[in-house]
Amino acid sequence: MRITPLIAASLCLLACAACSRSPLESKVEASSPINYVMWQGRVSRSLSPEQERMLALSRDEIKVHLTSSGEASGSEEVDRAFMKMADGMSLRQFLQLGYSCRAERLRAEASRLEAGIKVQRTIILPAGDHRVQDLIADMERRLALVREDIATAERGLTQLSEK
Repeated sequence: MRITPLIAASLCLLACAACSRSPLESKVEASSPINYVMWQGRVSRSLSPEQERMLALSRDEIKVHLTSSGEASGSEEVDRAFMKMADGMSLRQFLQLGYSCRAERLRAEASRLEAGIKVQRTIILPAGDHRVQDLIADMERRLALVREDIATAERGLTQLSEK
């Protein structure tokens, strides 16, 4: 069989399209812990270092969410719930979920810090006792860091939804 130039060009275009497919569109394979680890190893080869960091962060944030929301407790139950949730979603969806969980957790932490600072400002100590002021300063520094992390998570979400 003779390959015509049209067939050869079509095959080249198909090959290029397959190679240029974004890893963000790949499906998470998490039917079992071993399948997830194998998938992660395969997909990591096509990710940038920043995307690999995002993948690990998202995995951790999703697991924290499952635990803190009461959806699962104990490592085995959390792993099962995580696998069930992640299996079949695109990497993009997985990263978006992880960043959403992170932003939600950080917003709650910021609210707790703001409330704590407000309470601490009502405490009156004897003159010269700076414990409350020192505590407030520490809480304000932590709040600034949390707000930076919220902004970073929101930027990550925006980048994922733009691509």
